[in-house]
Amino acid sequence: MTKENKLYCYFIYAGILPFIICSGLLNFNITGIVWLGNVAHSLNIYSLIIISFIAGSHWGQHLYIQGKWSKLLPLLSNMLAVLLWLAVLVCSNKMLFSIYILAFIGLLWIDWRLLQSGLIVFKYFIARAIVTAIVVILLLSILETF
Repeated sequence: MTKENKLYCYFIYAGILPFIICSGLLNFNITGIVWLGNVAHSLNIYSLIIISFIAGSHWGQHLYIQGKWSKLLPLLSNMLAVLLWLAVLVCSNKMLFSIYILAFIGLLWIDWRLLQSGLIVFKYFIARAIVTAIVVILLLSILETF
């Protein structure tokens, strides 16, 4: 694996830093910071961005593959985007972060199926699984703060 191919690992692991910081702050009942604003809102927006990014990467994969996944990936990613948009509009923070947890798990399940189909590499899946587990634990840790 070349250095350029390893770059995704650095980005995947760096992506959990806002989850660590925001969940840590919320677990210490710190709800606002000057440069961050409302911590729950910041984590809400960041979660939405990351879920959309992962779903978007699935959408992009459909352009390069054949078979059932070429039809399922854009459908699933678009459905997720619309459902999350609706959830942001109508759900409480506790419900919204619960939905985010399910979304992260669902996206990992899609990656698991892509791995089984030989469409992604094992090393990428392992990195995604580790980071998803950390993010889910962090989000679970803040549910009682709402």
